[in-house]
Amino acid sequence: HSLVVLGTPMYMSPEQCKSSAKVDARSDIYALGCMLFELVCGRPPFEGDSGELIAKHQLVPPPEAREVAADVPAPLSKLIAEMLAKTPEERPQSMESVLDALDVCEGKGADATKTTALPASTRLGSRKLWLGAGGAIAIGVIAGVIATRGGSTRAPAPALVSDARIEPEAVHETPIAPLPAPPPAPPADATVAQAGGCDADDLKQKGLDLEASGLHAAALAEFEQALACKPEGRVAQYAFMAACNAGNLAKARQYYRDMTPDAQSRFLQMCIRRNITKDQLEGAEPAPALAPRPKPAATAAPPQPAPVATCDPEDLKQRGLDNESQGKHVPALAAFEAALACKPDPRVVQYAFMAACNAGNHAKAKVYYRKMTADARERFVQMCMRRDIPKDELEAP
Repeated sequence: HSLVVLGTPMYMSPEQCKSSAKVDARSDIYALGCMLFELVCGRPPFEGDSGELIAKHQLVPPPEAREVAADVPAPLSKLIAEMLAKTPEERPQSMESVLDALDVCEGKGADATKTTALPASTRLGSRKLWLGAGGAIAIGVIAGVIATRGGSTRAPAPALVSDARIEPEAVHETPIAPLPAPPPAPPADATVAQAGGCDADDLKQKGLDLEASGLHAAALAEFEQALACKPEGRVAQYAFMAACNAGNLAKARQYYRDMTPDAQSRFLQMCIRRNITKDQLEGAEPAPALAPRPKPAATAAPPQPAPVATCDPEDLKQRGLDNESQGKHVPALAAFEAALACKPDPRVVQYAFMAACNAGNHAKAKVYYRKMTADARERFVQMCMRRDIPKDELEAP
């Protein structure tokens, strides 16, 4: 109910990455699909730090198991792909259906006759044993893989014992292996650039959080600041995805050309789903819709913005985000202020504060700093400090 995200990022379903209040049994099917993928391929479907994993589970298609390990049987590879579907409706709808599919995979092996000859009661007992003992084995194998890769010599954390029981037909219970202790955190200053306290990882994480919340233009702005702080190919890919989702063809083309051919082929579908074609991304000239307008005659009056017939805070907010993502901080601030005049919104106050900081507008930055909560001030004050607006000035009477 609190909308807090809880879970282990390597095995979290897309819906669990957004909110733990929206998961059901199909989320467990996705997690089991991740474990099956790791058991047959030797690595999980997605790798990276926590923020990257959360973004990949939601945005990046998983690889086919057979593409990673050629000896994986086709039916098993197909089942894993279905279990790793992004939407719950596209996955198997129950663990019983997963077991049925695993029976089909098993029936294609050398022991098909032996397996299918078992009585129904014995096969039912085997299934229940598989659910308990097989799950424990999976956790033990993965724990060993993680411990081996981490090279840690510390004692494992206390075992987390489930209250689930194996049915009476099972032969015996299998103890659940203890989970390994978490790896040591990297040094706090490992990714902080020396000049000006620029924190590329913090900016990248903010971008991933905004992207997961559907604020694509704001996410793009964070990714671009992270790239300005520290160039990184993976962040450029995130910027490309955010540009596609925001419908920003110019930025999408820019980051598409910076990516490797392999990355281009993997992320191209992200833009195609947003009606940005491959030809537009690869074209030497801008798309016709983005062609520059002819300059007015010297005597002509400058064009005036069309009057807004009705007050639409969402439209004004989006205009501000679009301008901010393009580096137009002053128009962005004006749009956010118009949205606030139309409808007060704490989040738009934060956007206005960021735009004022980026525009170097000390007076406006101070106004919106005072309107934010104490928690928001702590999170966003670095935005102004990077623009040479000190915290003491913001807090001064």
